[in-house]
Amino acid sequence: MASASAATSFPTVGTLRSISQRDSISSVSAAWSRNAFSRNLAFSPLSITPPVYGRSLRIISMATGDTSDPSETVQNALKYVQDTWEKTDDKLAVGGLGFSALIVLWASAGLIGAIDKLPLIPSFFEFVGILFTGWFIYRYLLFKPDREELVKKLETALAKITGSEA
Repeated sequence: MASASAATSFPTVGTLRSISQRDSISSVSAAWSRNAFSRNLAFSPLSITPPVYGRSLRIISMATGDTSDPSETVQNALKYVQDTWEKTDDKLAVGGLGFSALIVLWASAGLIGAIDKLPLIPSFFEFVGILFTGWFIYRYLLFKPDREELVKKLETALAKITGSEA
């Protein structure tokens, strides 16, 4: 079925030639367009919109693999949340922490929005970010001994986080 729909959705080069003749495109531009299209016939499967006479073909692709029902996944997640909620001893504290987290998230979003509206602050933070990125690249990524030092620091931090520190 996929081959039948693909055959009907893509015009052939012969169809394109008749379209170019019917639309009275000059022979030079028609030849150039046909040559450009024939080069695009071998486009990558990842290519989404190959050009055809200034227009684009829409290719719709779907990933195959996981065919599980999304509602089943949602039901499993809800069941997990319900089981965890039933096991919780101090439900008032958990509810208070959740409510506090929402308030902090709302306030921080408002603060960031207010800072973003100030005329010089976003540009200043961008400049500081660019400077820090340049320093980090110079300090840890440019030379091999510095990269090895960074890897050791990251491994040490990971060991501290996971608790596998010797």
